[in-house]
Amino acid sequence: MIDLQVYRYKKINQENIDLQNQMTQILLAGKSHIQSQKRILKSSLKILNCKSLAKVFSVILSDFKLLLGCEYINCFSTNDNIDIKELQKIDTRVAKSYFRDKSMTNLNQNPKGILLFFPNKSPQIKSYILLKINFQEDIFVVAMGSKNINKFNADQQVELIEYLIKIIEIKINQIYLK
Repeated sequence: MIDLQVYRYKKINQENIDLQNQMTQILLAGKSHIQSQKRILKSSLKILNCKSLAKVFSVILSDFKLLLGCEYINCFSTNDNIDIKELQKIDTRVAKSYFRDKSMTNLNQNPKGILLFFPNKSPQIKSYILLKINFQEDIFVVAMGSKNINKFNADQQVELIEYLIKIIEIKINQIYLK
């Protein structure tokens, strides 16, 4: 014979524990989101304080590794006239083919992208993200790769990264208008 009060107590107690666990997960996610916002804002300020295109890409190469916790980062440009050591050249059609419509990011894990954007590190790259930075008629592509297969995936939210991309686009255009 089952005591109804004991059964109800156990059921309510378990529901309470489940609710506490859900609240803890929500609070941890909120804390992580706030930390991400702070890192994005710090990087935005660094970008906005840059005086040259070379310095902008220097900040991208140094900060973005820490910002997104990736091991590898490469920068590409469709403009042959920009002479910055960190920028590799890429064909405009190829660059555009990785970004559908007006998207600023690409989280699709296309194996061809690994070979193209991480030519010397392709065996180590398990996941990656591509950022498209528009500048007049040209495109800069920032490719960030990780050894962790779960680091970047197509279901990730990219609003904060897209905000940072817009800041970079504004700064690059500002530098060239001077």
